[in-house]
Amino acid sequence: MARRWIPAQTDPSAQVDLFALGVILFILLSGYHPFDPEGLADDEQLAKQIVVGNAHWEEESWRHVSAEARQVVTGLLQSDPQRRTTVSGLLADPWVSGGTAPIAPLPGSDTNLKAFNEYRKVWRAAIRAAGLISRTHEDKSKLGSAPNVSDLTDGAREELRAAFNVYDRDGNGSIDLNELRLVMREMGAKEADAETAMAAADTARNGVISFDEFCVVCGPLYSSSEHALRSAFALFDTDGNGTIDRAELGGMLSKLGLIGQESNKQTVERMFAAADTNGDGEISFDEFVGLFAADNKS
Repeated sequence: MARRWIPAQTDPSAQVDLFALGVILFILLSGYHPFDPEGLADDEQLAKQIVVGNAHWEEESWRHVSAEARQVVTGLLQSDPQRRTTVSGLLADPWVSGGTAPIAPLPGSDTNLKAFNEYRKVWRAAIRAAGLISRTHEDKSKLGSAPNVSDLTDGAREELRAAFNVYDRDGNGSIDLNELRLVMREMGAKEADAETAMAAADTARNGVISFDEFCVVCGPLYSSSEHALRSAFALFDTDGNGTIDRAELGGMLSKLGLIGQESNKQTVERMFAAADTNGDGEISFDEFVGLFAADNKS
């Protein structure tokens, strides 16, 4: 949801932010995008729905949401900026202050949150896979000692295994030089980086990268290397404009083999929504890093 699509008048920055907040609240309460419930709209279709204010209120998804909450979301999603809820009005609302908000969780909210977190896991697996390229150019002394796989959290181990499998094309439990070259070429990196990656990760010097060795290179991305994250971000940001769009995300996920051909558009849309926290239709570097920040032990 790019900022230019959102109707604004005076103080456009605040009005746009309020509208974006309405979209985020709508998604949190219902589990789907108000202007793209199926997650299949392209940018032009989405922009058209936003400009005319055609939000989709599916009764089944909203029947457990209070009238007070719906009123707040409705006020934020007004296409006419003069009718949109103001900051002061929002802060004074009883539901926002907690006076009318129920304590019990919404039915099905746990399922929606689990699905949201699954998309974040795929994101992190993709970033870790790209991280093998970006981290191999760093000083190996900064990579730290090899983590014991048994000490990793289940979530971190699952993500690392998914990233490892991107390279382990024959499924034999190790990554050889030919597999590295193949994936480097598919991701648009230089094939020569394969030799660099092998030299950096293959500490046993047996010509292959084991899962434990892969974990050393790709495990501590968030906690120890902003440079590596920026390099990984650059692999997704193929046009170099400083943000990742849907096409770039879909292209990288396909190259990494993390999504199939069937229904991949919907998968990309769900993954995009999981990262695009401000709802502006683009993924910034801060949002990219945020996929790890919530779980910086991974």
